[in-house]
This record gives sequence, structure tokens and C-alpha cells, in this order.
Amino acid sequence: WAGGGKLPRDRVIYAYRDEDLHEGWISVAEEIRRRIELPEDELADQRRVFIVVEEANVQVKKLIRYWRGLRKEIMLAAKLAQAEDREFDPADLDPPVQSPAVVAMQESVCMGRELKMHVVVAAQRASATLQGGVHVVVLRADRRVDVREVAVVDAAEASIRRVRVSLPHQEVE
Repeated sequence: WAGGGKLPRDRVIYAYRDEDLHEGWISVAEEIRRRIELPEDELADQRRVFIVVEEANVQVKKLIRYWRGLRKEIMLAAKLAQAEDREFDPADLDPPVQSPAVVAMQESVCMGRELKMHVVVAAQRASATLQGGVHVVVLRADRRVDVREVAVVDAAEASIRRVRVSLPHQEVE
């Protein structure tokens, strides 16, 4: 749907290569930082952006692997420049361990809405480590009465509590 030309080319970025995914998330983070600084009236004039993330679990793993390799390259280039007395950024001697693209993904989910940037995440068994915060996992389903038992995992408190949810009214005990 996105890569197949159904949407105008100037309105869609479809990324699947590791480098493109990394650069895409870095661009999202930069746009969020830019929009945060805008006055309210200018923010109101900004185009609404929808970011659709497919297979988020796989994407995070790909971004982590890509950053691990890129980080080594950055450090090696900085150490070589330092040894040869060439100019380099001292921060490149020890870049952040966590992928800045993964950080951008996690922050955009939480911070983007107010800035007219909306993230829709699709993942099989999305985890709290993927996006942080509260994570709901279906543990058991009984089709006869359409009741599901779920465990609510709060990553911040490292706690688990079980609740029963009845459908279609979705009453929580």
C-alpha cells in the first residue's frame, strides 16, 4: 500500500533496509525536536504525519544490530583521526550504546501526538522493552464465554497483576 504507489511519492517514505530505517527514525527525532520549538500558531499549520511501523519487534532488533556496527565504525574513525592528529568530534570516541533510532522510535510513540505526528505500531507480542510503559499480554482465552484473562505488566514498577476482562462489554474485575 505504501510502497506500491497508491499514495503520492512526496507524502510517503517506505523504508526496509537497515540504513534507511535508521536514518528515517533519526529524521523523525529531528522533526519532533523542530516542532517542539515552534510557537502554537506555527505548529497548527504543520502537516499531520502518520508513521506506520510494521513488525516493530523485528525492526528494533535490526536497528540495534545496525547501530552496533555503525557505532564501531564511528569509534574506529575517531580513534584513527585522533592518532593521526586530525580533527574529530570527541563524542565520537564513545557514542551512546543505545541505538538513537530505537530511542527515536520509543519517544515518538509518546511525544508525537501533540506535535501532529502519530505513530501506529504493529507487532506480534509487543513488549514493554519495545515501547516502555504498560504492556498487556493475553494469557488465556475461553471462547465459550468470550472471557480473557490478561496480565498487566508495568515495566516501571516491575509488577504483574492479573485481571479478567469480559467481552463485549469489557468489564474489568
